[in-house]
This record gives sequence, structure tokens and C-alpha cells, in this order.
Amino acid sequence: MHWSEQLHQFRCSTNYWPLVHGVELSDGARYVMRAAHARWLMLVITRELLDMGTEYWHLRMLVTRLLNSTHIKFIDAAGSNVCCCRVQAQMLDARKFELRAAWTGNSWLIMLSKEDFR
Repeated sequence: MHWSEQLHQFRCSTNYWPLVHGVELSDGARYVMRAAHARWLMLVITRELLDMGTEYWHLRMLVTRLLNSTHIKFIDAAGSNVCCCRVQAQMLDARKFELRAAWTGNSWLIMLSKEDFR
């Protein structure tokens, strides 16, 4: 079974996993990182989140596989584009999916789009 078919099972995270200082992963985001071999993706998202600081509290990240790259679009709570980035020569084996990020007051939490956090 493909890893993307398992994402529905992640609804509420009770454990947060540190990725780097200031960024944690929910259970679902950690699963994606491991199952899809996508640590590189989480690190690219992390770099963008840390560069943004705390100007935004909630963001959606639309991840799209292109021909020879992966495109990540960051969208704020109002639906406006915040930034985009493209990672050359890195691709997921899924065409499109969505992640979210929330500022928890101490760190960023990266999670699946359907996951709730405590």
C-alpha cells in the first residue's frame, strides 16, 4: 500500500517529534517524512518557516510534484500566497498533497492537513 493511502488514519497528534530547534513534526508529518523518504521536504519547509519568523500563525503548504522538481506554496489563514519555493531534482512519489504549520508559541508544528493539535 502506498504511503499516501495511509494519511487518513492521522487525525489528532498526541506526540510531537523534534526535527530541528524550533520545529516539531506531528505523528502524521513524521510518518510522511519516514514513509516517503522526505526528510529533505521537511527541512525545506523548516527553512522557510524559520525565515518567516512568527509573522504568520497558521499556514498551509501545498506540495506538488513537477517534472524534475517539487513545488511548495505557502498560504496564510486568509488564503493569500505568502511564498513559494521549488526544490530541483527532489521529487515525491505522490503528485500532490497538503501540509499545515502552526506556531505553538514556542515552535512551529508541521502536521497533515486533517490533523488537529493539542
